[in-house]
Amino acid sequence: MILLLTNTSCNTYHYGAKTRGWSFVYRLNPLVKNGTNCHKMAAYGGKAKRKKVKGYEPPGGMKSLAGSPPIFNASSNSNPLPQTPPPVVTQQPNPTPVPEERIDKSIPPPDPTLTKDQVKNYKKLGLKPKVVLQPVYFETNSGVVDVTQTAQFSDAMQYGLDGYIILVEGHTDDVGTEESNDKLSQKRVDEVQNELTIVGVPADRIQTVGYGERQPIVPNTSAANRKKNRRVQFLIF
Repeated sequence: MILLLTNTSCNTYHYGAKTRGWSFVYRLNPLVKNGTNCHKMAAYGGKAKRKKVKGYEPPGGMKSLAGSPPIFNASSNSNPLPQTPPPVVTQQPNPTPVPEERIDKSIPPPDPTLTKDQVKNYKKLGLKPKVVLQPVYFETNSGVVDVTQTAQFSDAMQYGLDGYIILVEGHTDDVGTEESNDKLSQKRVDEVQNELTIVGVPADRIQTVGYGERQPIVPNTSAANRKKNRRVQFLIF
């Protein structure tokens, strides 16, 4: 204690304090107060350590210890915070436009009293179809897929869904026997009927008949004419 009181130099220690003030040694020793190397230091707090370095001065000067720690400004450009990039918005392609309906909406509504048997014998009964679609022509030995991919098939399907009865007629050329052509034409129209039911047309609105080679539209005298006779046609009642 005597040593501390008689020490006239502050070269050994710079004292801190628990509060802003002087340590007890600093206050009791007037000689120390008058020392040329003594500096009054505001303390960090009660647990601040003494610095044994001669002439120690913190970064920013002695005044930097007197106030509160500097407040970080998040908006400062000196140390900007990492920012999340904006989300990438992918523009969706425009949907495929729906083609306009080709069916005739001006025809009379479906007849609820009409039956499939009457439609099958419409010529004998003197009935007239409300709509006759263009024929779909077949290549030799071609299948039903040529019919289901046509506009006529789509139109017939729409009429059937609207409540009309569809008559599907099958025709062949004169190549082969009459019996085999009858079976071939009936097979084609039966396959078309099956495809119509798959897309939702009720079976009681579909009638089929295979005429074979008995109803050619042109004489079977050339390959071009035979192609015209190999056909399936949709009649709407």
